[in-house]
Amino acid sequence: MIRYLTIATIIFFTLSCTMEQKKKIKDFEAETIGLNREITLFSDNGQVIKKWEGRFNITRVGSSLYFIDSNGKSVIINGTYIVQEK
Repeated sequence: MIRYLTIATIIFFTLSCTMEQKKKIKDFEAETIGLNREITLFSDNGQVIKKWEGRFNITRVGSSLYFIDSNGKSVIINGTYIVQEK
C-alpha cells in the first residue's frame, strides 16, 4: 500500500510541475548524471566531421564545448556543432 502511495505521490508532483520546475529538474539531471545526447561537429562547408553519442555532461565556455566521451577521453571542440538530446 505504501509503495502505491509513494508512486502516486511522485506521479502527482511530476505532472503538476510548472515548466520552470521541469526545467530545473532537467538541469539537475544534466549536471549530475548527464543526458543521453548526440553531438555532431561540422566543417566549414557543412559536412559532418565527427559524431558522438552517449550520456554526456557537457560544459560550454565561449564557443567551445567540453565533455568526456564514452571511452573516458576528454573532448574539446570548437566551431559549428549541434547538441541534441536523444
